[in-house]
Amino acid sequence: MENDSTPKSNSTNTKNNISTDVIKQLQADRLRIAEHASLPSWYHPALAFVAVMYVVAPALSGGHEQNSGFLFALVATIVLVSIAQKKTGIKLGGGGIKGRLVSVAMLITVLIGFIVTLGLVSFELNWWAVIPALAVFMIIFALSRAYEKIVKAQITRER
Repeated sequence: MENDSTPKSNSTNTKNNISTDVIKQLQADRLRIAEHASLPSWYHPALAFVAVMYVVAPALSGGHEQNSGFLFALVATIVLVSIAQKKTGIKLGGGGIKGRLVSVAMLITVLIGFIVTLGLVSFELNWWAVIPALAVFMIIFALSRAYEKIVKAQITRER
């Protein structure tokens, strides 16, 4: 009597080879997606500049200039987030817990800069608002780049 089944060692090796190939293809796809998810080089400085607009708005003279600064910053924030989502295909908060922490750190940075500027304006030291504005620019620029790296790392991470 003949046995038509193939030896288990050959079928196991074949399944392992197929599984290994599929995993390699998935990893290659993840790397391509991460490369595609790169933001333009101007994005991080633009986002940092918008954050600065929130911070310096109270130091602008008069009510119309302050409102214009806030309005510009709000519209620019919406536009930049939309650009990032369309360019990368990743929604805001897509970096997992680390990404959320970086987003919260960006928000706290802007709020602290805003509060410091309000304090300076209360003492009529409007020109001193440049100092918190520069600090906010540098911090937001660094956090924005860190957020992008976190999202890319999450995409390429094997599960």
